[in-house]
Amino acid sequence: MIDFPPEIPEEKLLKKAVRWAMRHRYHIPTLSDLEPKKPFSELTAIGEKWQKAGFGSMFIGEGDGKRWVSFALNDEARDYVDRLNRRSFWGRVRSVSRSDWISLGALIVSFLALLVAAYPIFAQNPAMTPRPLADWPGAEIAEGVAFQGDGSVTLEASEETGLPVVAFWRPVLHDEDSRYPVAGRMDCRIAASEGPFDEADFDPEARHEAVVEARRAKGFIDMERLASGDDIVKQLDVTGRRNSPRSYYVLSYIMARDGARLIDIRRNCTFVFGAAASKPDVLPFVNRYTKLTFAFSEQDT
Repeated sequence: MIDFPPEIPEEKLLKKAVRWAMRHRYHIPTLSDLEPKKPFSELTAIGEKWQKAGFGSMFIGEGDGKRWVSFALNDEARDYVDRLNRRSFWGRVRSVSRSDWISLGALIVSFLALLVAAYPIFAQNPAMTPRPLADWPGAEIAEGVAFQGDGSVTLEASEETGLPVVAFWRPVLHDEDSRYPVAGRMDCRIAASEGPFDEADFDPEARHEAVVEARRAKGFIDMERLASGDDIVKQLDVTGRRNSPRSYYVLSYIMARDGARLIDIRRNCTFVFGAAASKPDVLPFVNRYTKLTFAFSEQDT
């Protein structure tokens, strides 16, 4: 019996998703934002086929009465799009002589040099580019669990658990690729607690539902939820805002199973921007500048 390769639907959308991921340095684009006119059921079917093709994992999110489809892309998706792009333009590339490529390259370099000199915003801001992970400061917040952040990291002891509480902050830029980026700041607190594993407690959604009304009374307005995970690590990222003081937040519930032990982690990040930032996309900053590593499994977040 011959095994045929799986059908790859919506290659144009796949290209758009990979471009978005490369541009934002965040590997989980929201298909519902990239194709807002497509119905939820169609995007779900596309995500399932991409998943079957080995391009990553599909996630279903909901918030403000809406449902959407996100997709965590992997290297296979990027490589497939690279092959599509090479196939589309290969004939044109082969027709250009080496001398013409050299002349064109020199012209482009000269133009970019003039552009950077005239408009400094086109120059890459080194402060916004993450350093190599090995250079990030960090600390162990529970046995086998380490936090790292590309910024300022300080430690204090929790009065309740005795375990370390990490305070992290760094400057950020909203619309950093635009001509007029908006400066801001992210502040995070990361803490962990430990206890015996119980299947009923291994539920980030239930943990958030237990406090959502109390948080709403304090002015926290949840806008989006993104759930992911497996039998070892489960994660729920809740994105929202407050009106007074005006700020945005990402509250992450990260639960990890280590045999008979359950590690329960909270990562609470708050973002303050200038008034020109109408609706910052803050979750990519959390994934770009913070990292949790689990020594007892091969999963990071």
